[in-house]
Amino acid sequence: MGGMILRAYQMEVIRAVARAVIERQGGSFAVMFPRQSGKNELQAQLEIFLLAHYAEKGGEMIKVSPTLRPQALNAMRRLERALEANLLTRGRWQRESGYLYRLGNATLTFLSASPGAHIVGATASLLLEVDEAQDVRIAKYDREIAPMAASTNAVRVFWARPGTAPRCWRANWPPRKSARLPASGAPLWWMPTRWPAKRPPTANLWPGRSPGWDAITRWC
Repeated sequence: MGGMILRAYQMEVIRAVARAVIERQGGSFAVMFPRQSGKNELQAQLEIFLLAHYAEKGGEMIKVSPTLRPQALNAMRRLERALEANLLTRGRWQRESGYLYRLGNATLTFLSASPGAHIVGATASLLLEVDEAQDVRIAKYDREIAPMAASTNAVRVFWARPGTAPRCWRANWPPRKSARLPASGAPLWWMPTRWPAKRPPTANLWPGRSPGWDAITRWC
């Protein structure tokens, strides 16, 4: 309906995350896309689908970026273009308070994870996204971002680039499975993450720096 044709590897991510949200599965996903491989378009289409799906029932989503300018503002502009391009959402959405997008009773809030941003108190009932997660500080995630989904069992998605590891994985939840490669020539894509009940002692594995993705997969 929006004129956007997604590739097969993008659709697999959308189906997996959307199913987890709709079926209230909770859990987390790590989505690893190289630059210029369609990550931003995928994010916008996933967000529009969930806004439209929950427009009547209602629900809250939160997307956190490392900075307000330019990262969060760029993501907001991409969402606006996609909302206007889609016949189901064109003219039906509103922007409130500068950073909240509403479609019926469903909302998506954009926040900054910069060290000086005060974002305590927001709640995600459906989806919590951490964009460019490799640039989000561990302490910021633990103190202000993780609690947004703690009481709601909202699905969490960590978007990152191959060759980097989100800092919050290093201290909190290293993946137990190595990343999957799709068909030849397609980018490294998504990996569902599940963690043992007891947190492994990963904080001491890579002191003072974020580990590379290869280091994480070797450890797993």
